[in-house]
Amino acid sequence: MSAGGRKDRGKDDLRLEILNAARDMFATGTFEEFSMRKLAARIGYSATAIYLHFTDKRDLLNCVCQETFEELSRAIVHLLTRTASPLEAIRAGLKAYVQFGVEHPNHYKVALLLERPRNPDYDSSAATNPGVRIYALLRERLAEGIRCAEIRPLDLDLTAQSIWASVHGLTTLLIIERDFPLENRDRLLEAHASLLIAGVAAKNSTE
Repeated sequence: MSAGGRKDRGKDDLRLEILNAARDMFATGTFEEFSMRKLAARIGYSATAIYLHFTDKRDLLNCVCQETFEELSRAIVHLLTRTASPLEAIRAGLKAYVQFGVEHPNHYKVALLLERPRNPDYDSSAATNPGVRIYALLRERLAEGIRCAEIRPLDLDLTAQSIWASVHGLTTLLIIERDFPLENRDRLLEAHASLLIAGVAAKNSTE
């Protein structure tokens, strides 16, 4: 490997180390408590080295969230696009969503639970935004299900957002609840998915 290649690899490794450490710090604190100085001390680099990759802590948080949504997108999009039945695609996608959050609690906490300043760069209409893409695919599969009579006629945006709100609630519960004696997680997820599917399925559906 050339000297330039090694240097680029070192930059990539440092950027990933910064993102991982920042994610853990954001997950256990608040946006206001976080500082580049504390992050630098944690990873053993100067704050200057961090600023070579990120302009400020808001930029760093945005990058952490973007990375999380990209990982979540990779876990879900192929299920929503490659599963033939719209109902089965939605079932598989929502289960994958919850499983991702449970398996990556710090990712989920920072991207979807951390209170933070509004992101002025967020474009809710950008097709390249992974969060927007997941939502658009959910909406498309609902529309397809209505067309093929698997799903009863429903308001697409209201239904898609209701489904997301429901799985977000379950994911959050499974991540943060420590005292309530929850049912076996796999059974709870299966039951939750079945209830959601039953709620949108057409009467003549075989689901």
